[in-house]
Amino acid sequence: MKNKDQKLIWEAYEKEAGYDPMVWEAYEKGPDEGLDTSWRDGKDVLTLREVLKYLKKEKVPVKDVDVSKLKSIIIPPKNSERTKAAKLDHPIIVIINLKGKRQSILDGNHRLQKAIDLDNETIEVRELDLRTAPDLYKQLLNYKIKKEP
Repeated sequence: MKNKDQKLIWEAYEKEAGYDPMVWEAYEKGPDEGLDTSWRDGKDVLTLREVLKYLKKEKVPVKDVDVSKLKSIIIPPKNSERTKAAKLDHPIIVIINLKGKRQSILDGNHRLQKAIDLDNETIEVRELDLRTAPDLYKQLLNYKIKKEP
């Protein structure tokens, strides 16, 4: 996607969501990817846009986290071109489960993989703590990731 197109998308997003852009990777997104990513359970739907608004409202800080501490929860991306194109200037979102442990990468697997590939020591992270999150977040995001062998 060209920079001009990215800028127009962000301007429209900022206007609609009233939120500073945090997440964007330089690739041509497919359906239900990027800011349109959503999690569903019947009629209940949660979008990445809503998660970003929540993190802003709750003033969840960006932290520098040791990349090695996140390797166990990454789902290795299959699209190497998308990983190469990933921008590391936006924090990834990590889910903290109901037991207070890092559970999964909600948004940013490609960015984390790029940081790993580049041997970066740290990556910027915002933590979505399900212990204090709304019930809908707990319902839709408190799941276990099964990795392929």
